[in-house]
Amino acid sequence: MKEGVSGKAIYRKDYTAYAWKVEYLDLHFDIGVEITTVRAEMEFTLKEGKGSTQDIVLNGSDLEMVSISLNDRALGANDYVIEGESLTISGAPRRSVLKTEVKIHPASNSALEGLYLSGEFLLTQCEAQGFRKITWFPDRPDVMTTYSVTMQADKSG
Repeated sequence: MKEGVSGKAIYRKDYTAYAWKVEYLDLHFDIGVEITTVRAEMEFTLKEGKGSTQDIVLNGSDLEMVSISLNDRALGANDYVIEGESLTISGAPRRSVLKTEVKIHPASNSALEGLYLSGEFLLTQCEAQGFRKITWFPDRPDVMTTYSVTMQADKSG
């Protein structure tokens, strides 16, 4: 079994649709072999029938949180909960723009998921759950969005 995975079986009968539509995801990578900084901005719209507020639950693994904000308000450690591979922001308003900045470590990532170093190449593997090793996101197959990606790196490598 993969390290960090609970091993708890997930059954189709237990499926519940994600409460939010992710309108877009803008990613900016400042790529380095030892440390890569990933800035993400995503807009959430609460789906009809889900009330006026709802928790935003995201997946992430081996992410070093640098900053997080919701609707241009910086969130402190008491404004969200990270438990295992889950980040929860309670009571987010119907339309919310979330910005996160994380650091990841490609050279020491031996999971062959997310962004990792293989020989002299930086590679990515985002399926089935590898994207959560890149940034916080609702990493599940029923959440789709439009991605905009910018990559920046030192030419000298």
